[in-house]
Amino acid sequence: MTSSARSLAVGVLLFAAVGAVAGVGAGATGAQVADEPTDNGSLWARTYFTSARDEWDQRIYGVTRTDDGLLLVGTGRNDLFGDEVVAYAAETTRDGRGTWGRPYMHAATHTRALHDGLKLDDGRYVFAGTTNAPSMTGVGQYLLFDNTGDIHTWRYARGHGAFYDVLLLNATRVVAVGSERIWAVETARGDGGRTWTHTPLSEVTLRAGTRAEDSILVAGTQERNDGRTTGYVAELGPDGDRRWRRTVGGQSVRLQAITTVGDDIVVGGTDGQGGWLARLAADGDTLWTRRPFPDGGRVDAVASGPDGTVLAAGETGNGTGVVAQFGAGGRTVWRGRHGAEINGLLPVRNGTTVAVGARSDGGHLDAYATRIDFRPPAAAITVGTDRAEVGNTTVRLRANGSTDNFGVARYHWDTDGDGRTDHTTEEPILRYVPAETGTIRPRVTVGDASGRTDTATATTAIDVTDTTPPTAVFPRPSSGVVAAGEPTILSATGSRDNGVIRAYRWDFDGDGKPETTTDNAAVVHTFDGRNRTYEVGLTVVDGAGQRDTTSRLIETRRNDPPELALSVDHVASELYDDGYEARLVADVTNTVGNATVRWRLPNGTILTGRAISFEFQELGSTVEASLTDECGGSDYEVMELTRAAEGKTVNRNAGDLPTTEREETGASIESERTATAGPGLGAVAGALALLLVALLLARD
Repeated sequence: MTSSARSLAVGVLLFAAVGAVAGVGAGATGAQVADEPTDNGSLWARTYFTSARDEWDQRIYGVTRTDDGLLLVGTGRNDLFGDEVVAYAAETTRDGRGTWGRPYMHAATHTRALHDGLKLDDGRYVFAGTTNAPSMTGVGQYLLFDNTGDIHTWRYARGHGAFYDVLLLNATRVVAVGSERIWAVETARGDGGRTWTHTPLSEVTLRAGTRAEDSILVAGTQERNDGRTTGYVAELGPDGDRRWRRTVGGQSVRLQAITTVGDDIVVGGTDGQGGWLARLAADGDTLWTRRPFPDGGRVDAVASGPDGTVLAAGETGNGTGVVAQFGAGGRTVWRGRHGAEINGLLPVRNGTTVAVGARSDGGHLDAYATRIDFRPPAAAITVGTDRAEVGNTTVRLRANGSTDNFGVARYHWDTDGDGRTDHTTEEPILRYVPAETGTIRPRVTVGDASGRTDTATATTAIDVTDTTPPTAVFPRPSSGVVAAGEPTILSATGSRDNGVIRAYRWDFDGDGKPETTTDNAAVVHTFDGRNRTYEVGLTVVDGAGQRDTTSRLIETRRNDPPELALSVDHVASELYDDGYEARLVADVTNTVGNATVRWRLPNGTILTGRAISFEFQELGSTVEASLTDECGGSDYEVMELTRAAEGKTVNRNAGDLPTTEREETGASIESERTATAGPGLGAVAGALALLLVALLLARD
């Protein structure tokens, strides 16, 4: 078999086998793109080839634009050749959804990675990458595919290192930038023949290239005589002649990325302590340098951002992908975390950029791409009036002057200007009724689909007034009278205002002077006098200082402990084989407030009420009953269920328990105090619990 035939067979076999494993195939729709949650600033984020083995690491190294979408290139793994690393390429729509994808490993040259690629006008593809044949480790390779993604021809060179970038000079000529050589190739010839070659200095290793208006810019690393390194930048004409070269940065600088921003040049890499970024003039002179990431890392890609900003991407010192935007003088404008590493950037349209790299997924890496929006929305707000009445005037706020390159997604309204969001809408108009007085300037924060935000404050202030006084409402306590010497909850929850009630002033002794002022509608007070009548006054004050006053007579009584006595209304005849019915009645004596009877039946069921009916299985069963008043006082009794003869009613009261503290188990009703049956600490706890409930109700 000839070399060409063998290579074609291997390509077809890989296409069928590896493509099936990786979920891609030339010309097939859907490149196994998996939707993932978007990262910071992302419009979309996707992973690729996720159907491959979990332990396979896969990366995207480069991304270029096509007429219809994106061309992605990178590396993955293939078990057909002993689980070897193989190159792959995929083409997607503009939103990152795959149209075709295929792995590639030439049988002779063992292609390991594709670093860059482009699609020609005639539909063919040119790729640059790295091979790893046993006799040619680290050899660069550039490839020409036909318009179905199958290999048309290929070229490789011994000892010329990797090829990292492919640059389009014109319709028929491309330039492949390698670590040791730069080759210009005539694509129309179909055999990849070189038209010119440029070789840099022997101590220079190139790592990146980009097109300028009428030239080629390359960047890399230059070894110094002392063993240290510095950055290297050069400009070539379209015929390969060098126009100028510069060393940039201090010792240990290594450049890995280059681009143009306006008339300037931007380079990135490392400087021995972390990521390193520089902006150069058109002649290579340094304008500014900086370390772009606060936790070290490295810069693997640079690009031109919107409005003349600089974009840099790579990996942080703690192993996460990062993309950052820099303005004048290298000032940080924005920074976001994306995946595990970012290897390439491609500005597209509307202030957005596609970033590619890898994303961690359970111990391995998935090939990953995301589209990031670097242009935040611009907020604007107008008000429909400069005067309003609390509770009576509807104010209209408009934010339809706000703009975004992809449209505003959410409007967060701060109607009183206190910095907190009061309403969130998807529409740019809000109508609301002010609840507080004052001179306010409403604000709106608009957010776009990527999570970027902007805030605007109304230039017209609204003077909110209140001419309607509040109404004080002080209901009678639910029990009619209150217990002397016990904490009592007084509530004014029925009070109302067209805005907000700011203060509740309580006069407990009727002298016209409030003893307590609260900002909620409930208060706890203890009336010490027994068998007395108090006139309690309530004054409510709204946000405008307007007030209303009311009062109520409160009667007090001595709070004697409640008493409980049980009686059997009847025990019915046998209902079925071994079942009976009983009706029990609790006789309650309680001086002040409400009291609750709680029963525990023989089968463990809990019931409440003064009278209960139930079924039970055996005579001789016992029923427990506990009585608790609202001040915490309690009593407890137990009764045995018997029947002297069928059809007759038997009454039996087992009486009080011995005067000892009874500790019930989890199956009992609860722990009861039967010695004194007084309020004790239970009264305070009960009052505090009731106060908490009242406060919650008041806030509602």
